[in-house]
Amino acid sequence: MHEHEFTLSAIMQSSGWILFAVAIGAIIANIIESRNWTGFISFIANPLLKFSRLPGVCGISFGTAFFSNNAAGSMLASAYADGRITRKEMFIGAITNSFPAKFRHMMRPAVVIIPLLGITAILYLAIQLIIEILQVLLVFSFGRRKNLDPTEYHAAVRKEMPTWNESLRFSLKATGKILLRVILITLPIFIFVAYLGDKGVFRQLEKKIPRNMQSVLSPETIAIMGSKMGGLVSSATVADKMFHEGKVSMLQILIALMAANMITIPFSALRRNLPTALGIFPKRDGAWIVGITQCLRFVFNLAALAILILIQVKF
Repeated sequence: MHEHEFTLSAIMQSSGWILFAVAIGAIIANIIESRNWTGFISFIANPLLKFSRLPGVCGISFGTAFFSNNAAGSMLASAYADGRITRKEMFIGAITNSFPAKFRHMMRPAVVIIPLLGITAILYLAIQLIIEILQVLLVFSFGRRKNLDPTEYHAAVRKEMPTWNESLRFSLKATGKILLRVILITLPIFIFVAYLGDKGVFRQLEKKIPRNMQSVLSPETIAIMGSKMGGLVSSATVADKMFHEGKVSMLQILIALMAANMITIPFSALRRNLPTALGIFPKRDGAWIVGITQCLRFVFNLAALAILILIQVKF
């Protein structure tokens, strides 16, 4: 949908493609989830935990976090209360459990945004995965016990594997909820951004931005960042539109997504992570765990963003 093509037919065509891509991606993601997809990441979890040399309960908690971060946190809190692990080990276990939680959180939007953004989405997800792995390695390096055997990874396995019919029913039901969210949130944002572009708002904003900053902080980049408030799928749909119109490059999309991710980190922590952690861990430990986790994530994201901006400016 190019500029000056803000028509009903263009909107319907673009919206139809978005709904199709989201539906296919969501169905695949939900089927994989219902079929116990956590076994696929054991090749990452195993070496990380062997490096940590933490008590065995930390390995069990790490595997459980791929299904439920709350259950994993409760395991650590109980082990600390029983004296089986130290406070430091509880902190390390809880902070590194953010990796499985982040992996699970990325799973659904991953298969939705890849059809929209292609290699750009793959690069963004790869950067996020590398950031999480580096964060885990850094935290594990502070808690290694040389006198302990390597920690084993214990994948939490569901008691019964659902049949394919049950998996399909689960997937269709979950996909319906995702499509409803797309219709209520993603599409209105997409249409609003398209309307602003048709009215020349971005061209007017571009004139007010210094020329030497336009390659990094263009109006289109700001629009992608703003749409991230509606979720990763929302920003991906806006980025896909602008990329096909030739208004942003692959690198600019990555910069926008990384910058938006940093902006949403504190809001996500306050809305989701902090209330749960305060209810699981003793005293103020929950607040410290969330604070350290999100600060590390922010710093690593900032470093990755700085590298991307440097590449954009230099090349």
